[in-house]
Amino acid sequence: MSTNYALLLGLTSEAGVIPPPPYVPPISGTSWRVWLCDRFGYPIQDISRICFGKQYVAALNQPAQFTFWCPSNDPKVAADHTDGNPYLMEGRAVRVYRAGVLVFTGHIWQIEDAGDGEAVQSAVTCFDPLQWLNRRIARKMGYTSFGIGTPTVEMFTTDSGSPDFADKVFAWGTFDATGVFGGLTKQVVATEIARGLLNATNDYDGFTGLDDFYLSSFFRPDNATPALCTNQNAPAVPAIAIDFSNSKVSDVLSTIVGQNGSFDLEVVPTDSDFYSSPTHAGATFHQAYLYGSATEYASIRGSLLTKPWKTLALLKFWAPTRGTTQANAIFGYATYPHNVASISYLTDLGELSNASTMQGKTLTRRAINVTSVQTYGAGMDVQSFSDVTDASALAALATEEATVGGNAKRTLNITPMPGALTPLPFRDFNLGDTITVNSGAKLRGGFTGTQRVYGYTIDIADDHTSEDLAALVVSPQTA
Repeated sequence: MSTNYALLLGLTSEAGVIPPPPYVPPISGTSWRVWLCDRFGYPIQDISRICFGKQYVAALNQPAQFTFWCPSNDPKVAADHTDGNPYLMEGRAVRVYRAGVLVFTGHIWQIEDAGDGEAVQSAVTCFDPLQWLNRRIARKMGYTSFGIGTPTVEMFTTDSGSPDFADKVFAWGTFDATGVFGGLTKQVVATEIARGLLNATNDYDGFTGLDDFYLSSFFRPDNATPALCTNQNAPAVPAIAIDFSNSKVSDVLSTIVGQNGSFDLEVVPTDSDFYSSPTHAGATFHQAYLYGSATEYASIRGSLLTKPWKTLALLKFWAPTRGTTQANAIFGYATYPHNVASISYLTDLGELSNASTMQGKTLTRRAINVTSVQTYGAGMDVQSFSDVTDASALAALATEEATVGGNAKRTLNITPMPGALTPLPFRDFNLGDTITVNSGAKLRGGFTGTQRVYGYTIDIADDHTSEDLAALVVSPQTA
């Protein structure tokens, strides 16, 4: 039977009828389950029993990845869906559950079919919706106030007057020596810029499947906003236009995160497409629009009215950075607790930038990290911000880069041993957390100290009921 997605989303209506949630989470009780969905996020098949070689890769401020292979001729992937295409194809979505909890949702980006005389297999690579921002151009952000509930929702939308390929991203205000301007820290300003980028992207070119956590958390109170994150309101301070012409959204976000040094992004998977309304709680977006005031909703998520996307994931903005100290998560190589099979400790001067020059429209500002230069030598970097005319803004950017980039980059790759003494993601630590890593003296004298988790890889057994931490990426540097 063909599914009427338009009816499910409220794009058509039946008098007095509000469709129930179209998605039901899979049965809990097994460690890992995989559901194949259409590109809008609605389920097609439970493919858990035919998914083999499953691997989940998480990385801080980067798209998460899920890979697997399956028999190419199995009806659960080879049969035709109602759109006339095979169930398994590029662009569709997958939802991955661990012990009944959704841990990944994203789109299929690559399928490699390979066959011999005995079998045909399809190797599948999926990324969470943050990957779409690698394919979108940054848009100039407008700023609109909507009188929806209390407090009033302040939302960034695309500035409709901006040219298609010469857009700018607005940064608000400048910072003093302590990183504060107008009562707003640079972390708060950075999160607002990132939030505006995402909303402008969804508004201008169609919904990416990745939603603004703040707007979503306001409409969905059960999605708790993390403490110390920025509020709903855009900074009311003088604007400086920083030019990101023809830049991809992901590149702009990387620049903001990198220059700020104390700000993180986190993608939170979700299978919800329901928003609350002051007049009709629990309605879909379009139904809330119909029940509420048209002026309140006319500019919010306009693409949902023509493209029946579900919200595949929410984007959280952490300021200060994500993570806490996990004192009981300890890894040791050639020392207690002897749970590391191999280790690689890379110290690299390739990204050293302790003498930073920032060029504005008519002026230049420079900053030097003297201690770093005396220790390593001078690593110079020049960046151009052609539309910036504020000297203090350029000076703040130069100082920030010289401070954050004045140390050799240190990255530690760990291959853990399986066993009870090995800490595991989800249970003992997660991205952004600080853990303890010890090394025996044979590794160039050894070391002991805290490291921040920047990424990990989980291998999932074919029986779906067990998992191993295959790799861990950490660094003693938190910025």
